[in-house]
Amino acid sequence: LTMALAEGIQTLEVNHMRNYTRPDNVFCSSHLLDSFTHCGVQAELQPVGTDHLPIIMEMDFTPKRMNTPPRHNFRATNLDKYKEVLEQQLGSIALPGELTMVDDIKARLELIMHKIQATINATVPFSKPSPFTKRWWTAELDQEKTVVK
Repeated sequence: LTMALAEGIQTLEVNHMRNYTRPDNVFCSSHLLDSFTHCGVQAELQPVGTDHLPIIMEMDFTPKRMNTPPRHNFRATNLDKYKEVLEQQLGSIALPGELTMVDDIKARLELIMHKIQATINATVPFSKPSPFTKRWWTAELDQEKTVVK
């Protein structure tokens, strides 16, 4: 836990002595501490007949907007073009003899994965999903909904 109330802020007025002390503390987790915009005492809001000063905490819980990067729309892929480019990419790899060393197999696999990724980047269009998209909703569900109505 972390102290949210700044050091040295007095929170109690001792009535019979008229001096101030600090018996009240405000603790929070370190994750919440970043949300505090203000944590302090406002003596002018002190109710009559009390000796504790009100501690005012203001926090900002505005959700951070996430920017989702555009993703590949595999449904809109021209599969004939994809197959053609993939054959060109994989055809450029020289076929070695038998791979016996683990490092050779890993290197070959890395090269093949790189070629597949290059094919995807070249042929599969990007789509930026709407923030209101229901990712679980499909065209089949749309048809079923129509049938039920």
